[in-house]
This record gives sequence, C-alpha cells and structure tokens, in this order.
Amino acid sequence: GLQHSWEQVGTLGKGTFSTVFLGKACFDDEDPALMTVAIKVIKSPHNRDSKKRLESALKRELEILSVLRHPCTPRLLATDFNPDRFCIVLPYCEGGDLFDLAVTHRKQLSPLLIRRIFAEVAIAVAYLHSKNIVHRDIKLENVLVNFHLDKLLAIDVMSFSRPIVTLTDFGLSRTIDPEDPMLVTRCGSEDYVPPELLIGLPYDGRQTDSWALGVLLYAVMESRLPFDPLPTVKSIRAKSRVAHRIARIEWAWYHYADDSVDKWSHNDWDRAKALVGNLLVRREHRFTALQVIDDPW
Repeated sequence: GLQHSWEQVGTLGKGTFSTVFLGKACFDDEDPALMTVAIKVIKSPHNRDSKKRLESALKRELEILSVLRHPCTPRLLATDFNPDRFCIVLPYCEGGDLFDLAVTHRKQLSPLLIRRIFAEVAIAVAYLHSKNIVHRDIKLENVLVNFHLDKLLAIDVMSFSRPIVTLTDFGLSRTIDPEDPMLVTRCGSEDYVPPELLIGLPYDGRQTDSWALGVLLYAVMESRLPFDPLPTVKSIRAKSRVAHRIARIEWAWYHYADDSVDKWSHNDWDRAKALVGNLLVRREHRFTALQVIDDPW
C-alpha cells in the first residue's frame, strides 16, 4: 500500500484504461525521487474476465518492476489497490519522452548526445536480458528523458555521471526460460515489431527487443521511422504497406536538404548506420543487446 501520500497536481497522459498524474509529496523527505512523482491510475474493469486479465498483467508487471535495480529502469516507489482502481507510483521524468525530443528538437541533438542516450537504453536492455526479462515494447514513447531540454543540452555528455534517460512501461514485459525462450503472443507497436513476430512465428523476445533498438536508433538519427513511406509519398496505398516493408526488411537512409553535413563526422555516421544495419536484419544475423553495447560506436 501507499506509505506516503501525494497530491495530484496535473495530468501527464491518458490511455484507454489508465491516466498518469503528476504528484507532489505531502511530506518531507531527503530522497528527491519521492518529492515529484508520476502516479499511474488504472481503472478496474467491470467485466470479471477482463478484471482477472488486468490483475494478472499488473501482477506480472509489478513483479518485474520490484526486481529492477538499474539506473536506467524505473524505481517502483509505491503501489495501492482497491476494488475500483490500481495505482503505481514511479519517479517523474521531467524531460518528457524520446519521441518528442527526436521529432521536435532533432536539429539540437548532437551525435554525442544521441550516442549517450542510445547507449543507456541498450545497456538497460542488456541488463533486462541478463535477468531473463524481455521488454517487448521498446519505442521512442517508452524512453523517458530525465531532464528538461535546456539542462539536457548543457550537459557534458562525456563526463555527466547521472542517467539521462529511463526505459519505462513494463506492461508487456515477461520473464523467459533461457532454455526455452520462444514466445507466441503477438504484442508491441507494429512500427517496432520484427518480421518473425509480424508473420506469426514463435519468437525470442530478446531478438525482438534488439530489432526495436534498431528502429529506435534509426528514428532518432532520421527523425522518421525506417519503414514509413517518405513524407513526399501521398498515396494511401503506399502508406498502408508498412507491414509489407517490415516483412521484407525494406528500409534505407535518406539525406534531408536542411541537414548539416558537419553534424556527424563521416566515421561517426557510418558506424551508427552500421549498427542499425546489424539490428534491422533477419533474426539469425541480428545483434544481441550485449553485442550492441560492445559495438565500437
């Protein structure tokens, strides 16, 4: 149950079954993480079967959150349950999510900052896999930025000792048996799922996480998803073929007319592109999370 109390002072986001509120502490504590929090409130469905499924999913998510001890994964601060709703309290990340950062502030993101952010996400994923946990919903929206933009851009990326991002939303995560890791439940965001999951094959969640890392890095570098049609393509038919392109692994790099040629050194750009190329491939050739963090880039 809740050992502390927080006052709801704003709304951070809304989903179909849940709302995330900004909470301010009604107590004094030396731990800054407890002062401003994100409170996820999930409404309990009226249907008995739906309620059982939700309770089972929440139990699994909380079991996973309770064992995580990594600077780039969420710290579970408190929980509270009653027959009508469930509450999960997590630290508040003031910088919003990586989707907004990549789309709205693309030109302000230096290659060093992009590399640091991606490294933190990849290290968090490798940590999960070392504990036989697969995330299954890695995407820009599920990477939260710990600092406001002005502070983020002022950071000395090479020496800053605190984590810059947090990999969040473990609602689709699960623990796997390393001796028999194959899963069959189709889940995750379609833009980030690999061909094997898309066409209904049993899949290894560690390999699907690696694919999603490739999509995420491409998206931060290009400010678009790798399998989306180009903005110049207006045809609805062309835009509906994202799944076809994923199944065939059809993607490419593009150069925007307003891109700074000097932003990336040739070597840096090529190394980052090569890493994406080792992730957005057939699963038998795909990098593991450990191979990603060992990559020279």
